Amino acid sequence: MFIGEYHHSLDAKNRVAIPAKFRGAFDKTAYLTKGMGGCIYIYTAEGFQKYYDSIIALNKNKADIREYQRVVFSRSMDCDLDTQGRILINSQFARMAGITKECVFVGVGDRVELWSEEGWNNFINGVTDEKLEQISEEL
Repeated sequence: MFIGEYHHSLDAKNRVAIPAKFRGAFDKTAYLTKGMGGCIYIYTAEGFQKYYDSIIALNKNKADIREYQRVVFSRSMDCDLDTQGRILINSQFARMAGITKECVFVGVGDRVELWSEEGWNNFINGVTDEKLEQISEEL
């Protein structure tokens, strides 16, 4: 289970350390994929397998589903953790999430999301108490 918010920085080689609170859940590999809302989803091997299975199970006869599968899987990669628990955020992923230096790891239950600091601040500042209450009532 991933919870919490952790602020980090990319180093000069575009590596970032997965927060120590999250690192133990990853064997030696993290799975990165294009997230929704301008972030990168980071999964453990088990978590990515579940995510993969759920997307593969969708009806391939629908054009929107094929398009979704193409984008998600073409924008996915496995990434080995180095001895210091760092992963490489390649330039494609950094551009997708708008990450240049400062970034935020956010625990979202079954996955970790990696945001640019600006993107995360814009998102979280836009979520009002009233909006959360409305969503809670709808659930």
